[in-house]
Amino acid sequence: MKKIASLIFVLMLFWACSPTKTVSPRNYAAHYSESHLSIERFFKIYHSSDSVSTCYYQFPSDYFSLDSSKNLNLELSYKLFDIKEPHAVLERKSYSLKPQKIDQSKAFYYINGEFALDNILPKKYTLEITVKDLLKQEVHSAFIHIDKTNAYSDQNFIVKDTRNRVITSPQMYVGDTVYISTNTNQKTLLLTHLYKEFAPALPPFAYDDDLLLNFTQKEKSDLNTSSGVFELVLNKPGIYYLKKDTLAKTGLSILVQNQSHPKFKDHEALIYPLRYITTKKEFDALTSASNKREALESFWLRIAENNKETAASLIKSYYKRCEISNLLFSSFTSGWQTDRGMVYQIYGLPTLVYRSAGGESWVYGTDQQSQSFTFSFKKMVNPLSGNDYVLDRSNMYRSSYYRAVERWRSGNAASF
Repeated sequence: MKKIASLIFVLMLFWACSPTKTVSPRNYAAHYSESHLSIERFFKIYHSSDSVSTCYYQFPSDYFSLDSSKNLNLELSYKLFDIKEPHAVLERKSYSLKPQKIDQSKAFYYINGEFALDNILPKKYTLEITVKDLLKQEVHSAFIHIDKTNAYSDQNFIVKDTRNRVITSPQMYVGDTVYISTNTNQKTLLLTHLYKEFAPALPPFAYDDDLLLNFTQKEKSDLNTSSGVFELVLNKPGIYYLKKDTLAKTGLSILVQNQSHPKFKDHEALIYPLRYITTKKEFDALTSASNKREALESFWLRIAENNKETAASLIKSYYKRCEISNLLFSSFTSGWQTDRGMVYQIYGLPTLVYRSAGGESWVYGTDQQSQSFTFSFKKMVNPLSGNDYVLDRSNMYRSSYYRAVERWRSGNAASF
């Protein structure tokens, strides 16, 4: 028991201290692998005027490799495509990002920069960005949707932190203060704060008539400024949704999480993702236990048949998937609670991921395997998030889901 308790404690300590509609033939599965996570969250498009658009980037220092002198050395290139002509390159450029010295005395460090996009008209585009780690000879890619036809979207807002750095991620933390500007020099923004305790996604064969976006808390107010820069203190979790005026159907959405996100802050928080692999009776016993730590340890040891090394390995695998889901799939709620998060949590990394303008398809297995299967996720038109995907549920997933859950409960991290 001491070893498993130690593992959970070390795990939590590490988290606390860590810094067109045609389906594309490209396989994006690597973007969801632990060793090569998508970098799309590191970029932000801002249309400062009808004729000027800028792409900002903000890389965390621990994402790329360092040489023996603690230097980074990156090369950035991009291609711009009209969304209606995906094979015709409208603009192509390459930048050599000068070697940057990382301050190892800081727990976390960002590499910030920007580049102008010269040929942006009132149309829709795809921006393909490639970042090459010259030290490790690794290539990371991102595909950014650009919409200059909508004057109210989040690409018409820019958000900065207290150090005047552009924030590329729509996720912030309780207690943060941000400074917001628009390309129309607004003096008033309409602010709505939304909050709801979301339940985990249902299994892929189950349906629910509940309207997920029926928020239990909704507070509206005006945000005013005389300078054109709005100061907003994010003092509670939930979604802060800002619009330019009442006629706008889209706006800027900021998801505010607790400081530990994408990880988990305590033993009680570690219990909730277990809903995917527990019975209702087991889950109720875990959540009602007076000693959450002891209950959590007992659960993992039980399914590992009291093998402490197996339990430690299961814990590491299970919560690493939670963390990756929170990084990649968070929308109006935490990533592990979404449909993609649920599938990733239970089944693991897909063999193939195909994307289209309308969604994603995840393939597990190959054509040569009789039990291969595909999950289809529809990209929703959601004013609160551009990262909302809903699974096309089917009873055909029932047997594979129960097999995957049983593998977890038998002491094996499910993977297909």
